[in-house]
Amino acid sequence: MFPVATALGNIRSSRLSPAIQGLLLAVLLPTILSLLYFGLWASPMYIAEARFAIRGAETSGTVGGLAALLLPTGSSIGADAHIVAEYIQSPDIMETIDNEMHIFTHFSSHEHDLISRLATDATRDERLSYWQWVVKPSFDPETGIIALSVKSYAPATSKKLAEAVLAKSEALVNAMSRRAKEDAITLAMSEVKTAEARVRKAQEALRVFRNRSGMLDPASTAGGLQGIVSQLESETVKVRAEIAEASSFMSKDAPALVGLRARLMAVEKQLISEKLRMAGEARPGSLTSFAGEYEDLQTENEFARQQLVSAMTSLETARVKAEAKSRYVVAFQSPALPDESLYPRPFLFTAYVLVGALMLTGLFSLIISAVREHAGF
Repeated sequence: MFPVATALGNIRSSRLSPAIQGLLLAVLLPTILSLLYFGLWASPMYIAEARFAIRGAETSGTVGGLAALLLPTGSSIGADAHIVAEYIQSPDIMETIDNEMHIFTHFSSHEHDLISRLATDATRDERLSYWQWVVKPSFDPETGIIALSVKSYAPATSKKLAEAVLAKSEALVNAMSRRAKEDAITLAMSEVKTAEARVRKAQEALRVFRNRSGMLDPASTAGGLQGIVSQLESETVKVRAEIAEASSFMSKDAPALVGLRARLMAVEKQLISEKLRMAGEARPGSLTSFAGEYEDLQTENEFARQQLVSAMTSLETARVKAEAKSRYVVAFQSPALPDESLYPRPFLFTAYVLVGALMLTGLFSLIISAVREHAGF
């Protein structure tokens, strides 16, 4: 502290006014103390840097259904980069890395200067503040690149700490990607199960209908019944023609003519019965009601099958996309072993202190002058 005492003594012995001496002391004292601290006392720290980005795998095909909402897109990858940048300065990664590397034992060692080192009995919030000071991520939203800067008191420690942060960040990205893929597949499988249940229900309804109606296909039955009606109508016309022919030369009580009339009555009765069976809308068991019910069941069954095919296609596409690594960390600048101390920079930091002292001194001078002028002395 000898240079500081000499400078202060020179200021006091000078013929400057007390105000000027006070201003010089307010500027020179913190500047000289800063130069002494940063140049002689401060422990050197070594900075390791890394640059990485989060990218997504390009996969062909599209995923249908709600599963598409859970798979990553370009916008979600940008949001993941923000999440990773926040995670790097979170207490979770701090505690995890400290449990593995005991990093705070290094930062609180008494081998380092008192001002820059971490207190031995630091609280969790103090450790977090110190962590956020030594581990700094910088995210560029335009390029999606995260620049990581890590400093410590040893080059090897800086490199290992930067590698650990990079590894934990990649693990977080993989976990988020895996969760998204698992959720997408789970949702697609749920859609398949729902469609399968609908198909089973439609098939069961068809089975019950066939057991109740005794017909496999009312359309085919209607075709056969239409043929029977046509035959009966032809037979009716034929019998009437025979009756008309026989009436021309037989008496009306002739046995042959009576037989033809009886035959005509039987055919007409059978024709009426078959027509009622085929198109008797008032009868619940008519072929018309069966055909309408069967068409509704067939439509439901077809829709259920189409839904099942769509759901299975969505599931298969989701599985194919899940096999690829949807999101991953690309580290294009790996942490290197620092070969020189870049923190602190004595002259640069002392210049900062000097500028700050000048600004504060000028501000206080203006305030004091304004108060004096307002007070009138």
